[in-house]
Amino acid sequence: MLANVSMESLRARGRYVWRLVIEVYQHFMARDCQQSAASLTYVSLFALVPMLTLVYSLVSILPASGELETMLQKVIFENLVPTSGQAVQEHLASFTERARSLTLPGVAVLVVTAYLMLKNIEKTFNKIWGVEQARSGLSNFLIYQAVLTLGPILIGAGLAISTYLLSIKLRWGGLEDFGLGPVLLGYLPGVLAAIAFTLFFAMVPNCSVPMKEAAIGGLITAILFETGKNLFTALVAKSSYELIYGAFAIVPLFLLWIYVLWSLILGGAVLVRCLVHLRIEASAKGYTELMAAMVFVSQVVKGMRGGSAVRAANAYRWGVHPEQFNRIKNNLLKARILAETNSGRFVLGRTLDSITVRDIEHCVARSELGQVKTFSGHLEPWQEKLQQRIAECQVHQSSALNITLLELFEVPKTPS
Repeated sequence: MLANVSMESLRARGRYVWRLVIEVYQHFMARDCQQSAASLTYVSLFALVPMLTLVYSLVSILPASGELETMLQKVIFENLVPTSGQAVQEHLASFTERARSLTLPGVAVLVVTAYLMLKNIEKTFNKIWGVEQARSGLSNFLIYQAVLTLGPILIGAGLAISTYLLSIKLRWGGLEDFGLGPVLLGYLPGVLAAIAFTLFFAMVPNCSVPMKEAAIGGLITAILFETGKNLFTALVAKSSYELIYGAFAIVPLFLLWIYVLWSLILGGAVLVRCLVHLRIEASAKGYTELMAAMVFVSQVVKGMRGGSAVRAANAYRWGVHPEQFNRIKNNLLKARILAETNSGRFVLGRTLDSITVRDIEHCVARSELGQVKTFSGHLEPWQEKLQQRIAECQVHQSSALNITLLELFEVPKTPS
């Protein structure tokens, strides 16, 4: 019997993995990620020197910046072009060194170019997650600054850990005795890459991404990245690129690897999105747009009455599908029924007595009112009240939905 349960469990996991693979492939193609990877490859050609200049400038502020910059250059170019990296490194290092001596207008151009690069990346990630509205203002600046600074910090941490492990090895030989030294030093770059990808997947999209799924996606992307790097090096070594192109072979190889790299990153972002959606899909209650919007608004009202603001990350707990949540969130924000704080939380954009259910209905698909799926199970008082009024509208057109949120979410008085 245990064997049957075990086999059934394995089959269920196999079906889940197969469905996940299909979902990732379909979503990758549906969101034009191949074209986006090509576009980002093209943009990278213009933004690479400005990005490296800004990163090196940030590194120079940190302690032991000389050693850190050397280590950073080595790591960047080992991963940027796994083969023929020396020639590219010399050219890019030369360009970056010249860029450091630019005047203020030149620096401004570099900053704008780097900003546009990050903006393009955010736009692509938002497209993958079905988010229409990009970040703006302070949150935009803080996220982009974090992306530029976290990389050098991770490299610095890796350098510090590597140096520490080597010092232990040289002083006591303890790691060598257990064979841990080569293992730790060998896996450290991959671990840091997984952390970097995780933070990238969690921070860049303008929506709440659960850290668990981002970490899984980051780990798988890091493994594929290391595997892809080794395969790319092996394929290039056996190909006739250098025989055909000679000294120019580095150009197509550089472009090809950057394209592969962006494809892996976008594939990782799609994987995270599919992991989240498959988990939430099981708990989604199949609400129509109006019902989902009312559930969202009710949570905002409940939060405000409790002295707090609602986070988007809680949407799956309410049974609202993520893509549906993003749609209604954008519509409610455009209509100023809701407002988003700088910390990404949501509050009412107007007073309770100035918003009606009809206003919310106008923000979503009005044509679906006749096929509204009612709430099931235990109902809150406002849900019972709303269902009665929707039933009136389904029988005959009336002003039943002109009820204000103040009336709908009125707290019943307890008998004294």
